[in-house]
Amino acid sequence: MGEITIRTATTRPELEAVLEVVRRVSGEALPGVEELEHVLEVEPGSAFFLAGVGDAVAGSGVGRPSSIEGCFYAIPRVLPDLRGRGVGSALYQALSEQAQSAGRESLLTRVREDDEGSVRFARKRGFEEISREMPVVLDLANVEDAAVEAPGGVEIVSLAQRPDLAEGAWQVDGETSRDIPVEGMTTRPFEEWRALYLEGPSAVAEATLAAVADGEVVGYASLFGYPGGSAEHGLTAVLRPWRGRGIATALKRTQIAWAKRHGYTEIRTANDEANVPMRGINARLGYVAEPASLLLRGPRASRS
Repeated sequence: MGEITIRTATTRPELEAVLEVVRRVSGEALPGVEELEHVLEVEPGSAFFLAGVGDAVAGSGVGRPSSIEGCFYAIPRVLPDLRGRGVGSALYQALSEQAQSAGRESLLTRVREDDEGSVRFARKRGFEEISREMPVVLDLANVEDAAVEAPGGVEIVSLAQRPDLAEGAWQVDGETSRDIPVEGMTTRPFEEWRALYLEGPSAVAEATLAAVADGEVVGYASLFGYPGGSAEHGLTAVLRPWRGRGIATALKRTQIAWAKRHGYTEIRTANDEANVPMRGINARLGYVAEPASLLLRGPRASRS
C-alpha cells in the first residue's frame, strides 16, 4: 500500500489538509486554518501532523498542551478506508514524542462513544475513561427573537465594549475550573489565556460576555465563530455565590440572540455528564443532544 510517512504540518496547505481529515472523519464544525496558525504562534508545545501513504494523505494528528496537569491533548485521525494498516499507530508515536518534548507525561484523547474502532484503538493502548461529555446543538432557525433581560443587579456586557474586564473573566474561569469533575485541572497564565481565547481568529469579542455586579465580574461566557455558519460556546461560568439567579441562562441567551442576528445557523457546545445544571439550561433553551464523547487518558507510546 506504500510507505507510511508522518510530517509536521506548518504551511497553510498542510494545515488545510489537517482540517480536511478532521472534516471527513468527524464531520465537526471547524475553525479556519488561521486558527491553527494562531495556535502554533502563541501556544508553545503545540503541533499538527499529517500522515501519508505513498502520495496520498491518510490521516492527521492534533497535539496541544492540555489544561489537565501533566497531560497532552492528542487526537490521531485516520481516513476510514485506510484504518487498520498502522497509520494510527504512527500518529500515536509522533504525538507521544511531541508530548515528551513538551514535558507532558500522559496523553488525553477524545473519541465519540459510537466510534467503536477508535475506542478499541485507545483502550488497547491503555487509555481509560476520565470523563463523558454530552455534545448538543441548537438550530438557530428554531429560535425566536426576544429581548434578553439580565437578573436584577447584574449587567451583561461584551469584552469588546469592556476589554478592561478580561482579567476578571480570567479569574472567574480559574475559580470555576475547580468545579470541573476531572482531576488536575489547571488555569493558564493570563497572557496565554487571553491570546488563545480572546485574541484568536475564531474568538468573537462582541459575544464574549461578562456578567458584572457591584463592579466585579461574577460570570463569563465565550463564543467562537467558524466558517460555514457554525458557532461554539466556550466556557460558561458563574461564581458559586451568584449561581441559581439566572445569570448563566442570560449569558447564553444573549449569545444566542447575537449569533442569530449575525447570520450564524447553529451553536454547538458540550458539557460533562455530571454537569446537570448546565445541561438542564441547554435543554430548556432548545439544544438537541448528539452522541456522547469519551475523554480518555493514557500513556505515551514507547519508543519504536
